[in-house]
Amino acid sequence: MKAKNWNGEPTLAATEDVKARRSPRVLVYSLLARLRETSEASIADTDLLIDLEIDAVDLVLMAIKLEEIEPDSGPFPFVALACLVRVGDLVELVDGWWRGKAARGSGTRRSSPM
Repeated sequence: MKAKNWNGEPTLAATEDVKARRSPRVLVYSLLARLRETSEASIADTDLLIDLEIDAVDLVLMAIKLEEIEPDSGPFPFVALACLVRVGDLVELVDGWWRGKAARGSGTRRSSPM
């Protein structure tokens, strides 16, 4: 059984090998599914974050969690969160941050909601 903290989430020790085991897409889907209390299978890159009822606070909390899971990736580009429209945009941002290519504070490619 995995170690959990006081509110039932996996501890950092239980998630420290996440980068080696999971892709950014799998991790983002997992975090979104837990936040929305739904299955990962119900989430797609094309889903609008607003349709999933993901707001700015949710995105910031997810980014903080990502920094805990992967502290060696440096500071998360929080400003870029304001530019996200779709789940796929979040996946791309996380992938770039993990790879060290995210433009710190300059945003990310924006999808059209149409």
